[in-house]
Amino acid sequence: IILNVVLLLNFVIAILSTTFANYEPIQAGLYYNVIVSMFPTMEWDSHFGAIICSQNPLSVIQVLLNPLQILLSSNATPETLIGLNTVFSHTSYAPIALISSLAFLGANLVMLPIAYAMLTGQLLLSTLGEDAVAGGMMRFLTFLKFAILGPFYLTYSLFVDQAVFIYNLYLEGPKDPLGKRKLSGILDEQGLNTFEVTLDRMIIEQELKKKALLKAAPEEANLLQNEQGGFVVDFVELNRRLQGEYGVIEEIRRLVYDHRSKSKFIYNPYTKKHQ
Repeated sequence: IILNVVLLLNFVIAILSTTFANYEPIQAGLYYNVIVSMFPTMEWDSHFGAIICSQNPLSVIQVLLNPLQILLSSNATPETLIGLNTVFSHTSYAPIALISSLAFLGANLVMLPIAYAMLTGQLLLSTLGEDAVAGGMMRFLTFLKFAILGPFYLTYSLFVDQAVFIYNLYLEGPKDPLGKRKLSGILDEQGLNTFEVTLDRMIIEQELKKKALLKAAPEEANLLQNEQGGFVVDFVELNRRLQGEYGVIEEIRRLVYDHRSKSKFIYNPYTKKHQ
C-alpha cells in the first residue's frame, strides 16, 4: 500500500510539473486558461434569446412560451427564428416594462405637488428677500407666473417624462457598455488637434493678459502664473470651449484626461497639481 501511494504521489507530481512547464512561459495558470475558459457564458442568441428576457417571478411566463417557441421553430428558417424570438422577447419583457412605467408614473405623481409647493415657496422667499424695488417686482411677477402656470408646466412635463421613460425602456443598450471601444484614427486625430488648438489659444490669451497686467498692475500678474512659471489653465473654461468646438462631452472627457499631450504639463487649480 505504501509503495502504491508513493507511486501515485510521484505520478501526480509528474503531472503537475508537466503542467507547470507548459504554462509557466506564458505566466498563466491551468485554472485560468483551461477551466475558466470552458465555463459556459450567457450570451445573447438571436434565435432563442427570449429565454433570458424575464425576471423572477415573471419568468414563469417562459414555462408557457418555451415549448411553444420550440414547437414553432422546429422547421423554421433562420429569418423566421429571429422573428419568433423578437415576438417572444417583447412578450416576456412587456410585464417588466408595464410595472416599471407604472412605478415611474406613481413616483412622479407623488413628487409633482411637492415640487410645486417647494418651488413656489422658494420663489416667494426670494421675492420677500429682495431689497430693490425693481428687482422685487420682477421676482414677484415670476412668482405670480409660476403660481398660476406652474401646475400646467409640471403636468406637461409629467407626460413628456413618461414618454421619454417608455422610449428608453425599449432603447438598445450600448454596443460597448464597458467603454473599451477604440476611436478611429480620423476621430482620434481630429479630437486631439481640437484639444491642442484650444489649449494653445488659451495659453496665448493668458500670455497677452499677463503682459497687460505687467504694465497696469505688476503685483496681480502672479495670479496667472503657477509655481513652475507656467500658466494656470482654467479647466472649466477649457471644457466649455471644447464643448462648443467639438460638441461631444464624452469625447471631451477622454481627450482631456486620456489623450492630452505629454509635452504639455497643465496646472489644475482645483487639485493643485500639474497634470
